[in-house]
Amino acid sequence: MSKSPPKSVKEKLEIIQLYLTHEYSISQLVTLYQVSESTIKRWINRYEKNGMTGLRESQTWKSYSKEVKEQAVQDYLDGAGSQSDIWQKYAISSPSVLQKWIKRYTSGKALNSTSKGHSHMNKGRKTTFEERLRLPTSRSPMRKITTQLLKSLESPTNRFIHGYGSLKRKDHRDSLINVERD
Repeated sequence: MSKSPPKSVKEKLEIIQLYLTHEYSISQLVTLYQVSESTIKRWINRYEKNGMTGLRESQTWKSYSKEVKEQAVQDYLDGAGSQSDIWQKYAISSPSVLQKWIKRYTSGKALNSTSKGHSHMNKGRKTTFEERLRLPTSRSPMRKITTQLLKSLESPTNRFIHGYGSLKRKDHRDSLINVERD
C-alpha cells in the first residue's frame, strides 16, 4: 500500500467509529480510507486505552529502560504473545520500535536505555591551526593529504614567497621585483 498523508485526529475517530458501530469491517475501511489494517487496529487500541489523546501524533520521544526493552524482547522470543500483544502490554510507541529491539537483540547487540532523543556529544572547544595539524592523519586519506598540503604551505619557503612570517608585504613585493631583475 502506498504511503498516504497522515490522517487527522478527526479522520481517525471517524474510521474508528465506523468500525465500532459495525457499519464497516476493518478490511472495508482499509480499502475505503487507504490505511493499513495494522494502523487501524493500532488506532482502535489507542482510542480504547486513552480516548482522543491516544489518537494524537506524539511530539515527544518516548524513553524506555534497558530492562523494559529486554523483558519485551524476551517475552516475544519466549512465545508469550505476538509482536502486537507485546507492544501493547509494554505500552511501546509502535510495533516498529519493538521490531527494531528484536532485530538488535537477535543480532547480538546490546539493548541500552533510550534517551529522550538528545545527543550526548559535547560541543567541544575551538582548536588552533597548529592543533589541527597534529591530529592523527590515519583517520582518512583526505585528512592526510590536507595535512600535508597545509604543512607545505607553512614551510619557510612558502612563508617567504607568500609574504608570511617575518617579511612584511612591502618587503615581499620588493624581493619579487629584485628576483625578476636578476
